[in-house]
Amino acid sequence: MGKLIISNRAIDLTITEEITSPAYYNLKLISPVWPGGASGVTGGIGYDFGHNTPAQIAADWKYKLPDNSIQVLKRVSGLRGEAAKKALTVQIRAVKIPLEPAMEVFKLRTLPRYAALTVRAFPGVTDLLPDAAGVILDIVYNRGPRLNDSGSKEIKEGARSEMR
Repeated sequence: MGKLIISNRAIDLTITEEITSPAYYNLKLISPVWPGGASGVTGGIGYDFGHNTPAQIAADWKYKLPDNSIQVLKRVSGLRGEAAKKALTVQIRAVKIPLEPAMEVFKLRTLPRYAALTVRAFPGVTDLLPDAAGVILDIVYNRGPRLNDSGSKEIKEGARSEMR
């Protein structure tokens, strides 16, 4: 398998989808939120703390946020859906994630991890032009790499067919 090469335009597309604009980020997203559904508490550039382990959160945000903020965010690790909604306490919302460190974590930690998941799910993606490869990575970032229903090894007609 080759290396996944994505364009800056594709990266900018994902960032814009996640935060709309720097002004909106600083107004509405600088503190963690719960976007709804099966999501966990989310902060930065779409960083879902519910889908990351405490160790991963600590590694990703080390040197980017104060230690006490990282400790608070680790509390929502693994929580998704209604559990995440209930966990979004005043203390969690008091954490501030400035845009610059959020961008660094997204570009240096999150993107490489999701690039690997994208290549694993769609091996031919490395043959695509950088814009197209970036759009596929964006889909995996937002929908996950699974091509079948959770817990099922077989691919059922209609189940996550949009991913296939």
